[in-house]
Amino acid sequence: MSPVLFNENYGVLAIGNPFGPSAIFLKKKEEFELSDQILDKLY
Repeated sequence: MSPVLFNENYGVLAIGNPFGPSAIFLKKKEEFELSDQILDKLY
């Protein structure tokens, strides 16, 4: 598990918190389906 998931082209994608909710940062609502992929990489 990594606490921060960063993409060089996109920037910060997510911040993981094993003791509470995680934060996922998306530029557009249409990218919401990426959240599952981001969480898979984060945890």
